[in-house]
Amino acid sequence: MHGDETVGRQLMIFLAQYLLNNYGIEERVTHIVNTTDIFLMPSLNPDGYEASEEGRCESRSGFEGRVNANGVDLNRDFPDQFDNNNTDVDILGGRQNETAAIMTWIVSNPFVLSGNLHGGAVVASYPYDDSGSGRICCEASLSPDK
Repeated sequence: MHGDETVGRQLMIFLAQYLLNNYGIEERVTHIVNTTDIFLMPSLNPDGYEASEEGRCESRSGFEGRVNANGVDLNRDFPDQFDNNNTDVDILGGRQNETAAIMTWIVSNPFVLSGNLHGGAVVASYPYDDSGSGRICCEASLSPDK
């Protein structure tokens, strides 16, 4: 999602190569490919990737690489569960093109498992892991079924 967090992008490319190179050779790979719809998106933010600096592990002062060409952090551009201003009617309104496209694609391609790889931190994000108070750490955020 952040163009300057390139490890996840490279891992997706390696995964695609692994699946292609081992299809028809390794039984497990062949079975997975034959029985599973697999969608790989190496980068949601190609603008950020182009702006990032090779060998630099953090964003520069202007967040080059982290943000898209419009200067928006796409990770913060998705609807928030605590934002009561979002409705199904206008949920795409005002979003960046990349965000609106992936939201539309997700609704059009229902799936049961997804992953979003970030770099630079040891953390696992999950749905509903944000906070209603705006705190970014150390506050329980229970899912709707709890």
